Amino acid sequence: MRYVIWTVALLGMVGCGDKDGESASEVTGADFQAFVDDNCAGCHTGGGANGGLAMDDAVGATVDVASAGNEAMVLVSPGSLEDSYLWAKLNDTQSDVGGVGDVMPTTGSLADLSVVEGWILA
Repeated sequence: MRYVIWTVALLGMVGCGDKDGESASEVTGADFQAFVDDNCAGCHTGGGANGGLAMDDAVGATVDVASAGNEAMVLVSPGSLEDSYLWAKLNDTQSDVGGVGDVMPTTGSLADLSVVEGWILA
């Protein structure tokens, strides 16, 4: 009986993580920057960035930085999707948290937010 319990426990541990064997917490700042470069740079780079949010250095521009859309929140609160205004903007739930404005990107929602989710939760 003990053998069966240990076997089940070990099999459960082997199955942890996503299909590639990586967890969301393995997303790095470089991964997040690449996501921003691919999806946000058109409007959020340089001195004339929309909303005053230049994401040339996405990590420095978002982590524990006050949000203009909801001054009671920061753009990225490490470890908390609920306290990250950027997450709300990307999911079109900014009004639910007392924020304003349109969903980001304004061209429509993004199909895969796993990099952003992983970065915030890392």
